Amino acid sequence: MNLKNKDVGIAVDIMKQEEIKIESLKNHKEKDSKENYENALREQKRLIDQRKKNVKDMLMNVPRVNPDYGKDMDKDLFNARDNALTEQLNKDFPRNNPYKNINPDEGLNMPKPEINREKSQNINEQLKKLRERVGN
Repeated sequence: MNLKNKDVGIAVDIMKQEEIKIESLKNHKEKDSKENYENALREQKRLIDQRKKNVKDMLMNVPRVNPDYGKDMDKDLFNARDNALTEQLNKDFPRNNPYKNINPDEGLNMPKPEINREKSQNINEQLKKLRERVGN
């Protein structure tokens, strides 16, 4: 039995124990009701702990899917994905788009747009001149 089916079975057992607890609370005047309730509670706690362990095992044993890995790599699929992403970027940022001239073969590792150093130097010079005029 795989872990997923086992987990469903444990969840069903937990619900059965909950029903037993409810029935024992309804029949609280009977002799064994308190004992039945405590047994169901203990069993339910044990099942919950077992379910947590199974979920942990499921999460640790599920293989990770890495689409760029292995011999089954589909270049056309990745190119189509990258082209769609660059198209969407161009739609989202139609003006002054720093990613307008990117190469789609580079994929998602898009280069940072270059900062125009000349403009920043001109701005710094202008600020310097203004400060001199003002007297700061």
